[in-house]
Amino acid sequence: MFCQQFDVDLEELLSYALKAASQANEVIMHHYGEVEYELKQDKSPLSKADLAAHEAICRILKETNLPICSEENILPYDKRRFIEAFWLIDPLDGTKDFLARNGNFTTNIALICQDEIVLGVIGIPVSKELYYAIKGKGAYRKCGDKVTCLKGENEHKIPIACDSIHHSTEKIQEFINTHQLEFKKIGSALKFCALASGEVDIYPRFNGSSEWDSAAGDLIVRESGGVVLSISDKKPLRYNKANLRNPHFIAFGKKQIGGKIYQKFLLDEL
Repeated sequence: MFCQQFDVDLEELLSYALKAASQANEVIMHHYGEVEYELKQDKSPLSKADLAAHEAICRILKETNLPICSEENILPYDKRRFIEAFWLIDPLDGTKDFLARNGNFTTNIALICQDEIVLGVIGIPVSKELYYAIKGKGAYRKCGDKVTCLKGENEHKIPIACDSIHHSTEKIQEFINTHQLEFKKIGSALKFCALASGEVDIYPRFNGSSEWDSAAGDLIVRESGGVVLSISDKKPLRYNKANLRNPHFIAFGKKQIGGKIYQKFLLDEL
């Protein structure tokens, strides 16, 4: 499969992304248990594991000859504005969770082609699992030699929302209470994996995030049968913007599509 009007073999590039995510998983776990970190300008923590994972991923993805935009080395807009394809990565999503040693952190790798996500991989270091998707090809989970399509077949009598461990807000709690939802505390892009696999039904994100936080998981959820929509315009999230920050959004898993909460959201009744 090729990126539209651009000679890129997505199956081949997926193999690079899976290899990079696997390598990052190993590197991150090598540093697991370390508590030293620095603070970036936005006051978020930066650990040795973040930088080591960044280097490991870039070393592999550079073989594809495609530009790389990483949380740890952002590609300026004037350099990515007109390029047709580039890698968008978060080497260690959930650094606070990594430092807390709760297992809720990931590696996120996405390929943006003509401003759309066409490939996404999420690595889970503690379990060595990989979730991945190619646009139009479905979403999958890989652990060792086992590959299974994410069908989201779990049934929940009461919809389950996922809430962040470290970034919850009063607005999210109000949303959960108003709609009488059950909830699970989940860190990083693991929320998207939980949606795609049917573990949870709804992921409300009412605070800040960046494109590298969501891109891989966004595609995995879409390809598993769900949707990720901006709260402001009810449309899919846009990528490769001049400002890489995301708007607030709500992601719905397969079992919630067509449900009451989804319909209320579309009708501006939430």
